[in-house]
Amino acid sequence: MNIIKVGDTVSTNHGIAKITAIEYCTDDPTYGQDMQQVGEDIKDCCVFDLNNGHWCYGSQLTPIQSNELIPS
Repeated sequence: MNIIKVGDTVSTNHGIAKITAIEYCTDDPTYGQDMQQVGEDIKDCCVFDLNNGHWCYGSQLTPIQSNELIPS
């Protein structure tokens, strides 16, 4: 199982960004549980805050492995 953690780089509809917070949402979407990491199998139940000022649902992001990044 792949793990998605705070600090990981992801590709989203808002561009490439780093995760700054993860909130696991239960039956009550108003309140979630703060998480430091989640399994990729439950990412669709989470909301992710990003370092570019945006947030997204788990279904809107794809983890990027460090070897996939292009050096600048």
